Amino acid sequence: MQFNEARFELQVRNAICAAQKVLDGSKDFRLPSEVGHAYRDKYLLAEYSTIAALIGVLDCLTVLGLDNLAQLRQQSGSQAVTIRFSCKETCDFEREQTRDVESDVTTVHINEERIGSYTVTTTVEYWWRYCYSWEISVYLGTNPENAIRLTGHKAETPIKTASKHAPRPAVRMVPPVDLNLVYLIQQLPSSGGLPRILIDRSSPECHTPSRNPQITAARDFFDELHAWAKQVSQYFTSIDNHDQGLPQANAAKLPIFCPLLPVFEPALEQENKQADSETNVLLQDVVVLLQEQQRSTKEQFSILAKQFPAMSTDSSTAQLPSIAEAKVVAICDHIMRTAQLFSDVVDYIERLLYHQLIAALGQEITPKAFGEFMEYHNRSLLRPEYQPTVFAYSVRQAAHDPEGELSIEEDLKPISTIVRQQQARLSMGFNINAGCHLIYSDEEKRKRWIE
Repeated sequence: MQFNEARFELQVRNAICAAQKVLDGSKDFRLPSEVGHAYRDKYLLAEYSTIAALIGVLDCLTVLGLDNLAQLRQQSGSQAVTIRFSCKETCDFEREQTRDVESDVTTVHINEERIGSYTVTTTVEYWWRYCYSWEISVYLGTNPENAIRLTGHKAETPIKTASKHAPRPAVRMVPPVDLNLVYLIQQLPSSGGLPRILIDRSSPECHTPSRNPQITAARDFFDELHAWAKQVSQYFTSIDNHDQGLPQANAAKLPIFCPLLPVFEPALEQENKQADSETNVLLQDVVVLLQEQQRSTKEQFSILAKQFPAMSTDSSTAQLPSIAEAKVVAICDHIMRTAQLFSDVVDYIERLLYHQLIAALGQEITPKAFGEFMEYHNRSLLRPEYQPTVFAYSVRQAAHDPEGELSIEEDLKPISTIVRQQQARLSMGFNINAGCHLIYSDEEKRKRWIE
């Protein structure tokens, strides 16, 4: 998921406007780059963003029917917990129907007598019954046969063709889409409550607030979650799956509110005297933000209910797609936005460090600038006979002007190499004739280039 700083800042500013309606309107939310803060505040922001994204995803999975994660954690032990989307499609020939189609009436007047004529065309129509049955389930270990069904739907729709060629395969088993939930379950405390994420700053593998084992594991999970939600959503919304006149499951909808709000709030002056940090991460408000996500989800579903038919238990009367498919698409789209936002927050924290480092150095240090510095450093440190020399040599015959030049260049400039010069250990020679053997030797130069 590629990071776009302009898109990210616009998205956060829009989220700030929405959050101020939910929380205290007097709060002064700002982007982290606009607030003076300590280095450890970046760690707090990374931890808060992970927690907020996890509880947002947990609520989405609850809407899909996965509301027993605590029980699954006790049952799973050391086994993996996998959520799976599976689907089966069938297309059966139903009937052949002949129908007469009349053309428009052509009126002809002969001796003031009105005569009408038309053409009757006999057409043959072939009707097929397309049925699909999908479900989202969860299972422990590696045995999907004992999966627990979370949600699903079975529906069918007629398809009309002009030939007896089947519009879709007779039976198609859609490859299942799996997602490992072990990471998500491991973050749930056994006593209940919000997930708890703490970055081990003393670990030698902890380099920055965004590059450490805890955040790396979270990012890997959200990348896999994004891919899972995208595949499920695309099944219902892609044209390839509905190229025979079947309606798509996407529709005009409002975006669901995301509880992940990566902002800082400047602390009050009197609070600064007692606190080391000058910022306040919104961890205490995350529950209120989660409630806003739940409210906006219900509002979204009420809008979809007006655009899609209700889900029927009888597949012969169920319409395709129904509100069931529309809800799954809406939830998957929100999961993708949450995963993308979390990935952007991690990249944004790293970008903040990058900008601060450049501000401290005064300019961006490129490899070329570093090489020029090393050349200057070598001239001050090494004796003349040991200093690097440019790799450029004239090609000439003895007592003649140069006929060319041998060089290795980088950016149109010969590279500098460290030279070791010594007498050649081995001589070279060849026979001129049967009585004369020519032997010659020269100095040997070994060059080393450090890029």
